[in-house]
Amino acid sequence: MFFYGESDIGAVRHENQDCFCLTQIGEDCFIGAVLDGMGGLEAGSHASELARDTFTKYVVKNLEKYKKSTGKIALHDDTVVKNILCEGVARANHALYMESITLHSRSGMGTTLASILVIGKKAYICHIGDSRVYGLISGKLSRLTKDHSLVQYLLDSEQISPSEADGHPQKNVLLKAIGTEETVSPDISVMTFAKAKHYLICSDGLTLHISDGEIEKILLAETAAQDKVKELISLARARGERDNTTVLIITP
Repeated sequence: MFFYGESDIGAVRHENQDCFCLTQIGEDCFIGAVLDGMGGLEAGSHASELARDTFTKYVVKNLEKYKKSTGKIALHDDTVVKNILCEGVARANHALYMESITLHSRSGMGTTLASILVIGKKAYICHIGDSRVYGLISGKLSRLTKDHSLVQYLLDSEQISPSEADGHPQKNVLLKAIGTEETVSPDISVMTFAKAKHYLICSDGLTLHISDGEIEKILLAETAAQDKVKELISLARARGERDNTTVLIITP
């Protein structure tokens, strides 16, 4: 397994409110995540970092209970894994929400989360918000998450067309995020890890500027994961990059 990630502040923003993690838990166990914070001055970056640290600390601690002397994680029950991920999200949500209602400077803060947890031959995809997970499967780019956003809701209910969605003025409005409500539930799916040639996790700073077709072309190129990440971020920056951009690529 190979993985690489970078986060770029962009051409306009004065603060990077994105963050990410790439953490090896066992010989065949790994978690990668991208979080895109929101809030006032410093609140957005604090939100994403606090959620990342709370979520990953809980997941790592609980998975290590299943680590054998070989270094492998002996856990094959999807329900148990999903419960660990859900509880990790719940703890991150509680930490952010309590700060947001007790500290004026943190009021309204929150963050997205898009993550892949690999255990052996399985990949568990957990997400909230509009950061995304993609997979390059059989030579085609597949979006493995669905945005929790107003625009996605309008698309699903056929109130707007895909072309209208691209330039919609409320494209950044989220319907679900970590820390904005007292409770939150993530979407979690499970797939065979080796099914995709590459996995990509990104914040919306990438997808605001680069189409799925362009992402697919870069992932198909015979280049290293590091080069793919740098090319995607460079392309976003060349187009004005109005937001922070974070990209992780994981290759089975």
